[in-house]
Amino acid sequence: MKTRSPYAVAAAVAVVLAFAVGGVSTAAGGALTKGAVKKIAAKVVKKQAPSLSVAHAADAATLTGSTAAQLKTTGIKYVLPVQDAAQIREYSFPGLTSGTYLVSYSLSAVTSVAGTVLQCSVRPDTGTGAGAAAGYGAGNGFAFNRINASAIVTMTATSRLRCVSAGGTYTLNENESTVSLVPIDLPATRDALGVDLSP
Repeated sequence: MKTRSPYAVAAAVAVVLAFAVGGVSTAAGGALTKGAVKKIAAKVVKKQAPSLSVAHAADAATLTGSTAAQLKTTGIKYVLPVQDAAQIREYSFPGLTSGTYLVSYSLSAVTSVAGTVLQCSVRPDTGTGAGAAAGYGAGNGFAFNRINASAIVTMTATSRLRCVSAGGTYTLNENESTVSLVPIDLPATRDALGVDLSP
């Protein structure tokens, strides 16, 4: 079965419209009207419709092979609980699936000793390993501390946010401390000059 290009049909319709705009006369001596052009165009399209095709129609429902459902990104936000004062605390992430995440946290805390530095980082396990997404806060002579930090981190079921007060103890302020995790594919790493540093 011969398939006519949609461009050919469009060209035919364009010619008809050009005649209409130019006021070309018909064989009977009358000019083509807007209504007549619409009828002719409708007939051309209707006649050609069974043989028309749209290239790559199957790809229209996907982006780079992924469906809309697969592209949907769902982030998770954990609200850190207010607990008794402590010098060191570790916060876990129940129900988190292992993977690479953009981890962002914001903590609001009060230390028992004014001006004390409160530092936090994401650790691969309880109290061990090098920290990622390290953040520091100091009250500058006050007991109030605010820490904000973010980083791309590979998380597992044992990953923890570990916070340590350099002196005395600390307590989080109610409903003001959260950790947000957004799953991502592992990105390419580049330096500030655009050089690819990926392994």
